[in-house]
Amino acid sequence: MDFVQALQAVGIVAPLHIPNNGSLVRCKTTDHPHKKNGAFAFYGDWGWFQNWRTMQKAQLWQSDKPMTEARKREIEREQKEAQYKQRQARINAVRAMRMWFEALPIKKIESEYLERKGLSNLGLDRVRMDGKSLIVPVFWNDRLITTQEIKPTGEKKFAFGCPSKGGYFVIGNKTDLTVFAEGFATGLAIYQSIRYCRVVVCFSAGNMPKVASDWMAQNKVKGLTVVACDNDYQTSNNAGITFGKQAAEIIGCNAVYPQGISGTDYDDALRDDSWGGVAQLKKELLVGAKMVF
Repeated sequence: MDFVQALQAVGIVAPLHIPNNGSLVRCKTTDHPHKKNGAFAFYGDWGWFQNWRTMQKAQLWQSDKPMTEARKREIEREQKEAQYKQRQARINAVRAMRMWFEALPIKKIESEYLERKGLSNLGLDRVRMDGKSLIVPVFWNDRLITTQEIKPTGEKKFAFGCPSKGGYFVIGNKTDLTVFAEGFATGLAIYQSIRYCRVVVCFSAGNMPKVASDWMAQNKVKGLTVVACDNDYQTSNNAGITFGKQAAEIIGCNAVYPQGISGTDYDDALRDDSWGGVAQLKKELLVGAKMVF
């Protein structure tokens, strides 16, 4: 298949014009058309792409047209050079992001986004603001690797050039119940409903298995644990449940998800009059929770 077909196969909405100079292009995806969860770089006869919501790592593409051995060797050299440049750019981006985040003032959170979702400031001790946007720190192995900006409209984006794979944000420090959740608002809604829990926000469905694997390797998961999935029932692959169940299998616990609502996650469920509110949320998470040793 050609490069555009490869993009479409993973749900990336290809732009009308695809630059062939290797520049990074962010674009929308079919599973979340209002967010730029897709990215690619195209070099003419090879390239890479990633749907950050459903793919844990970038995938390489290479033209199947006949090419000389010299060109094949040149492509290998180009790929190594591109990887080196990406690593260096990532290091520089993380350094700049950390300096910027530490310089943000620590002040009371006043967010139109949270207000619209009916959420309070509870659990936002490490979250900061840049203008009217929420800035959520994202950690890997307890080190700050990027941030997620959440604009008043709900639009989200990670700090440019910084890695997000395996990144998480922890809300709360109680270990009576550990909940792995996909999105920030969902995790915050769960924490504000069940104060005695610790919520691990994974930021995307595709990232949940990676976070689960890292936490298990570091022996961070013990006691009652459950994975709270998004229910993307309107999509063909239902990434929320698919990757949530993978994370639960890695941990050795159960996966739960809201059903019978117009939205997709537990934050939506709490604001749905046809659902059971906080009582129903507690019931589903506690019944689904499993002891992990």
